[in-house]
Amino acid sequence: MDANFIKINTKEDFLKWKSNQCIYEENGIKFPVLNAVLVHKSMILPNDYNPNHVAKDKMELLKTSIVENGFAFGIVAIFDNEIDKFVIIDGYHRDVITGKKWLDLTYKPLVILDHSMEKRLAATVQFNKARGVHKIDLNAELVKRMIELGMEDYDICKQLGIDADEFLRLKRNVKIAEIYKDLEFSNSWEVGN
Repeated sequence: MDANFIKINTKEDFLKWKSNQCIYEENGIKFPVLNAVLVHKSMILPNDYNPNHVAKDKMELLKTSIVENGFAFGIVAIFDNEIDKFVIIDGYHRDVITGKKWLDLTYKPLVILDHSMEKRLAATVQFNKARGVHKIDLNAELVKRMIELGMEDYDICKQLGIDADEFLRLKRNVKIAEIYKDLEFSNSWEVGN
């Protein structure tokens, strides 16, 4: 029986659901987790910037965890109006595990955020950093994209939880200097404690 669960199969389903949403908030902290919905697998896409990698043995463990404990952590996503699909911010490996090769689920639980591209990039790293192994070249790609989106160096460091030295190393890894070739430079800055 699934009459009490909201299932999203189309953009129209999403817009109808979104128009009725009320997000619980306490002390300025939103609780979107309370509004998880089931979304058809055809409506979900991975992002193209996730720097987190999970080894095959850990994927097996993730499968076992979902089978034995249920789907306790939803996939975090945004709805991209340009492509009319949900794009994953966090939970790519949960999405893979529920795919045809592993568990073959038709619907997947999503926690839907309303984030700009800048916030999406930062959120992916914020969610992953505490628990994953990051690929340095993909972290560098995130930094590059955030710069291209017009974010200030200090804000990028703050959002990604990195210091100025790590920021500079990441910039060098993908030769981000070419991004700066036509930009004026401001005074130097330091990341605070």
